[in-house]
Amino acid sequence: MAAVTRIHKHRQRACGRSSSDGVGPAISAVDLTYAVEPILTLHQGPHRLLGLELLYRGGDLPPDQMLMEWLGQGRPASVPQRNRAVPVHVNLDTTGILRMPEHLVRRAALRQPLVVEWTEEPVADMAAVQQAGECLSGWRHRFGLSLAVDDLGSGVNGLTRAATIEGGPDVLKLSGRLFHRARRGKHTRRMLETLLSNLPASVLPVIEAVETREDYILARAIARESGLDARRPIGIQGWLFPSSTETLNRPTTTGGIA
Repeated sequence: MAAVTRIHKHRQRACGRSSSDGVGPAISAVDLTYAVEPILTLHQGPHRLLGLELLYRGGDLPPDQMLMEWLGQGRPASVPQRNRAVPVHVNLDTTGILRMPEHLVRRAALRQPLVVEWTEEPVADMAAVQQAGECLSGWRHRFGLSLAVDDLGSGVNGLTRAATIEGGPDVLKLSGRLFHRARRGKHTRRMLETLLSNLPASVLPVIEAVETREDYILARAIARESGLDARRPIGIQGWLFPSSTETLNRPTTTGGIA
């Protein structure tokens, strides 16, 4: 038990370096716009809603700390009341994780089911990747949120990111770039089928960038050949499914957003 305590103390030091570190210039209200994209089950018939991902639509670097603070004050107004138990997914890259003040994460996770998606970063120091994985593991342990590894197959460290999370991620998202290569390449399709069939039972796989009816048929075929279609849930998301738009009000110290 003492060893576990020391590990978590180390994680706390690795995260949330400063609430002002890397905030950058002021962001206008027009830049605080997010698409709210559904993550749905892949099967015949009505699709069950598995999550709602907030995708930044501003013209600069995403205001990660502002979004997390905003989520600590309430739910997106575009989320219907009947879907209040559906997790909200937010994206953070390695740098964003290490700079995120932990009190903002804690508050956001208290207000709604929260999934932090760890996204690919073009250049990431492996020591920083290890620290970010430890940081995320600590957040899950202390705040009860879930963890996703995003962009698997679009860069160089997707599996490395997954391996640094203690106990592994809860969600593994296959990049749209990799999935789209399966449109034309049988080798890529077989690789995806093999990957999906060997995932731990505790991991929810999600196929991203399902944009057309043909993509949907391909995703179902890949799931079927991997043996997942009937045995366990598998998620899909993309332009094929209707999304909404959310414009954030600036976080305040009084009151909530919804």
